[in-house]
Amino acid sequence: MTESRSRGILVRRLAGVVVALFGVFTLFGGLFVPISVILREPRIVPAPESWVAIWIIAVGLLITAWPAGRTGTGGGR
Repeated sequence: MTESRSRGILVRRLAGVVVALFGVFTLFGGLFVPISVILREPRIVPAPESWVAIWIIAVGLLITAWPAGRTGTGGGR
C-alpha cells in the first residue's frame, strides 16, 4: 500500500512538472511558431497568450506542490 501510494505521489509530481514545462514552452511561443524559431530568437509571446501560459505554469506547480493527503473516503473509522 505504501509503495503504491508513494508511486502515485511521484507520478502526480512528475505530471505537475511536465505541465509546468509545457507552460514555459507555451510562454515562449511553442504552440504558435516552430521550435527552430524559438531557439534562434527566444521571445515571450504577447499578453493574451502569455496569460494562458502563466495559468498553465501555475496549474502545473499547483499539481506538483499539492500535499499528499489520505486517499480513502471512509468517514473516520
